[in-house]
Formats: sequence, structure tokens, C-alpha cells
Amino acid sequence: MRLDLHHISKSYGNHLALSDVSISIRENDIVGLVGKNGAGKSTLLKIIAGLLSPSSGSIELSQSGSRIGYLSERNPLPQSLYVKEYLHGLASLHGLGYDAVDLWIHEIGLKEVAHRPISELSKGYKQRLGLTSVLIHDPEIIILDEPINGLDPLQIIEYRRVIQKAAIGKIVILSSHLMQEIDAICNRIVVLNDGCISSDFRPELSTLFILDVEVDQAMEVPFDIIDGTQVKVSGNNSFRIRADKDVRTEVFDHAVSQQVRILKMDLVRDPVQQLLVL
Repeated sequence: MRLDLHHISKSYGNHLALSDVSISIRENDIVGLVGKNGAGKSTLLKIIAGLLSPSSGSIELSQSGSRIGYLSERNPLPQSLYVKEYLHGLASLHGLGYDAVDLWIHEIGLKEVAHRPISELSKGYKQRLGLTSVLIHDPEIIILDEPINGLDPLQIIEYRRVIQKAAIGKIVILSSHLMQEIDAICNRIVVLNDGCISSDFRPELSTLFILDVEVDQAMEVPFDIIDGTQVKVSGNNSFRIRADKDVRTEVFDHAVSQQVRILKMDLVRDPVQQLLVL
């Protein structure tokens, strides 16, 4: 199964929330979507979920009729219903029997609160219930917007386990401000910056270098011609170079060929720090 986004843009009046976003996501990908507030994360998730239409561009699914499960950051739940009552209603909507409810109550750890009103649940249990509502119909694509907000460390660990188990054979896309959790849960990280994808990498395969050079016109040094690299200019004489292998020799040789003197080349090993310096 594959999900392809082709040149997605979205405008709200004069504000461009997303600009020419293209990405291909495959089965078993757990994609962490990160970026500052206003970077376009929630807008992109809603477009993938079918809740918003893009201003331009298209979405293609390799498997027609794929089910999508979406949990918004607000996690809207009917406060007056009881937990099991709510889940039975969802199961009926999807043509499922009550055995599916019992299965997920056990899997996600809701047995303790199954007969309690949703209004009385803690933040952690409400998040678990929201996740259950997304997973109960076994969707092929799971979209979670800030699912870990408000959880304590033990709840986060349990939530992480459930997401990783649910992701087998599926596509999962989630956003979070907790960089450590993105690194712990996701096998792929996509960075949004001002509505554009500024980086897309797999942490276990990725190496990041911070490179400072002597020249003041860094834009004129085309390090991005080296195969397998993503280059971002972060100052008049500074680069961030991400690669899927050690390209320090190639970078050095290319700098020499451009008559550019390298002042400093630092390797960033910590995946969380890699995110912070982009």
C-alpha cells in the first residue's frame, strides 16, 4: 500500500498554509510530522484524512477503498456517554460486533474504566479512548494529531507500544511537539517549515553534518549535487547537510573543486538534536 501526495497547496484567503507538498508514504511507515506552530502540520493531516480539500494538487492511494482513522488534537468525545456505550455505538456504525469492542478494551487498557462516564475519565484515559475510536474499524491509514499531549511518562510509554503494534502493515502519520517521542515511535521524520517540507529522513539511516565555510556567498556552493544529500543553507557561510551515508570525503573534495575553504565540519549524532538544528 502507498499514499502519494502530489504538489499539495492550501490557502486560507491570502495565507498560504501549505505550498507544493509532495511525499510518498509506504506500508509500515510511521511518519513523524514536526514543525513549529503554524507550519501546516494540522492542515496537512486534515487534507490526508479527507476533512479539507487542497487548493491545488492531488492525493493518490494505491489501494482503493482504504479506510482512514483520524484523531484530532482536540480528541472530541461525547462526555455524557459511558465508555463501553460509546464504543458499542462506533462498532455498530462500522458493522462490527461487540467482540471487537472487548478486544480493544483489553488491548488499550480500558477495562478499568469501561463502565464509567467519559466525563469522569482522566486525560490519559481519554487519549486511550480516542485512539481506540480510531483503531476499532482496523483502518489502513492512521492519522494522529498531537496524540501524546497531556500524558504522563508511563502513559506515553504505553501509548507508544500501542501505536507501534497498530502500525504493522499500515501507514501511520502523527504529529507531536515532543521530539524524543517522535524519535522513539517513528521510523521516518518529515519536517514542515512555513508550509513546505524542509527535510524528510529516516533517523536510523541518516547522518547530519553542520558545515561552516569561509566564503560569504554560501548559496553559490552547490553541495546538493552530491548523491543522497539534502542541503539547507542556514547562514551566509553555514550549511546543514543530511545524507544517507558518510559523505564527508565527497563534501571536502567538492569544496576544494569550488575553491572553498572549510572552517568546520561537525557530525550531529543525536537524532533529537538533528531535529532541533534543522
